[in-house]
Amino acid sequence: MQLSQTELKYAFCQLAQRAGFEEASPGNTTLQNVPVRIIYTPHQEIGDYNDQEDMIIICAAEDGAFDQLISAPEKSLDWVPREYLLPENFDTPISNSMPILFPVKNGVHTEAAIEKKGNIIIINFDIVSAAFFMLSRYEEYRLKLKDRYGRFPANQSIAFKQSFLKQPIVDEYAMILRAWIQYLAPSWHPQIRTGKILPTHDIDFIRTLPNLRKAARMIIKESQSYDPLYAVNAVWHRWKAERSDLSKSIYIQAIEKLCTLSQQNNMKSTFFFKTTPSGFFDSGYDIRHNALKPIFTRIQDMGFSIGLHPGFRTVQNDNKILREKNALEAAIGHHVSECRQHYLRFQVPQTWRKQIKAGLIVDNSLAFAEHVGFRCGTCHPYHPFDVMAQTQLEILERPLIVMDSTLKDYMQLSVDHAEKLIGDLAYRCLKIEGDFTLLWHNTSFFNQWEEWGTRYISILQTLSAL
Repeated sequence: MQLSQTELKYAFCQLAQRAGFEEASPGNTTLQNVPVRIIYTPHQEIGDYNDQEDMIIICAAEDGAFDQLISAPEKSLDWVPREYLLPENFDTPISNSMPILFPVKNGVHTEAAIEKKGNIIIINFDIVSAAFFMLSRYEEYRLKLKDRYGRFPANQSIAFKQSFLKQPIVDEYAMILRAWIQYLAPSWHPQIRTGKILPTHDIDFIRTLPNLRKAARMIIKESQSYDPLYAVNAVWHRWKAERSDLSKSIYIQAIEKLCTLSQQNNMKSTFFFKTTPSGFFDSGYDIRHNALKPIFTRIQDMGFSIGLHPGFRTVQNDNKILREKNALEAAIGHHVSECRQHYLRFQVPQTWRKQIKAGLIVDNSLAFAEHVGFRCGTCHPYHPFDVMAQTQLEILERPLIVMDSTLKDYMQLSVDHAEKLIGDLAYRCLKIEGDFTLLWHNTSFFNQWEEWGTRYISILQTLSAL
């Protein structure tokens, strides 16, 4: 089998939690304390079991299956319609068609993806290995590919190449397992998790003109539409105004607006602030500035959370993360437990390790900047697994599903298309009992973002009605 015993137990637990039995106890090849016996075994050993008791058999992938998947041609996976994956008349919230990541040796034929033999249900594809592969980010250990910002590229991921990035397949596989347990044990009632809409906000800038480089760019841009002297004068007056009274900055005021919008829609926002010194990729604002103090008070009085937005070069540096965390804690007056890496820069598993060493217990970074969807195959918060150390990590990963700049800058969607996509993904997350985490920056209301800022108001109203 592909998985070590430690990996197997981890994957079993992750599936069990999503299927609705928190108290399940994974053995070496079985899942115990569940309504029916669940066996994980190679396909050739199925004949060793008889139908004297209710049982679900999950067929294990062959050795080398992970590397075969990584090297598989694009769009080469088998897909099975939902009606062949669920008991008859079960209205289980999975997609209309599901990819089969790890079929048994002879492949998966649609009608035989799941077989019933007396009281035995045979799942002829390895949902346990699939859960481990996606949640551990195994492919990111094997493929040392990076984009220009040092990030694992979305278009190199299996989910993108095999066209299931917009499906939370780990959660959906768990729902398939739940359905068959309910089929064999109708009196069993799974624990139902209530999903949440989670707006989050990275505060990259508190000034429109944080430095001279940005001011020069603004002058050049304004000169394309206005007289150059007028552009210089306008930028100069804005520069002076932001430095004489920072509270008048539109980016500061936008933080207030984000608070109000979340409150009006009965949502709880998390704001991630930076304390990084100024650099090419970091604006370098002063977290101790007096203009931010009433903002911190307002956020906390409303019951919202404040987290750290570690700088561009902290991805493998726990000392820098710790220094920035300490600076934020000193500014807001209480402990900080959450973070999201700047630019969504993340290296598996090193960044998790560095965050833990710095005293953080929740990360919110795992999404692809270039495409919305489910980088980890899940919308449930979960503890990741360190493949190199062979252990579950003491940090909670809260996957990010949609970022504003992904929609506009990378995918280049219209606001109408973007709003529909957000609604579709949020609905899918809630139906699968997961969380829909949305990132909207405080800068995404102005200039070329003005239409998007207006649409964010209606987006929140739509999400609050789900």
